[in-house]
Amino acid sequence: MRDQTGSFEVFNSGYDFFIAYPLLPWPGVMLLGYLFGGLYVKYPQHIVRWSALLGFASLCLFVLLRVWGHYGDPSPYVGQPTAILSVLSFLNVSKYPASLQFVTVMLGLCLLLLAFAQRFQFWGASVLSTFGRVSLFFYLLHIPLINLSSQLWLALSYGRAVNMLTASSSDWPEGYEPVLWRAYLVWAVLLGITYFFCRAYGQLKSTRRDIWLLRWI
Repeated sequence: MRDQTGSFEVFNSGYDFFIAYPLLPWPGVMLLGYLFGGLYVKYPQHIVRWSALLGFASLCLFVLLRVWGHYGDPSPYVGQPTAILSVLSFLNVSKYPASLQFVTVMLGLCLLLLAFAQRFQFWGASVLSTFGRVSLFFYLLHIPLINLSSQLWLALSYGRAVNMLTASSSDWPEGYEPVLWRAYLVWAVLLGITYFFCRAYGQLKSTRRDIWLLRWI
């Protein structure tokens, strides 16, 4: 049995399984990445225009699906009392498991960013490409880094380490309250830390082509 959150109960056993990475759409997104990468190499002169057009089309599809509200995400858009809350509700789409609306807005923004980076060659493009060259390494690195750093901070601040990846609000230490600005600050700091690891690993990956495992991470 499956509910709208992506959780499954198998054979009424009492055990719930959460499918965060279903077969669709992630393999489809990966295949699109390989396809677009080939076009990027073969037709570099057209990549800015193609990226901009595809990114704009993807965002238009997202807006149409979100306004329609009958397909593409288990949580439909609901108008809120203020404009900012309405915007947040409009953007509040499901990532785990990924909905069609999440994929369209994510790919749309990424394609527009790619077009912008290629067109203007701004300084941040080299930073973004550092992560892009070792994207799987970054993914495998950031989860334990975030988890361990949060448990260390909670232990020092509240005297009790909690695994925030799996904990519910009832498991939070007494007195703890999530703060948005703190989350963005931690995001920026950890992103800066992982950048240096990714740059070092990217250099290793480009110089040690004899190690076959490096090509896959």
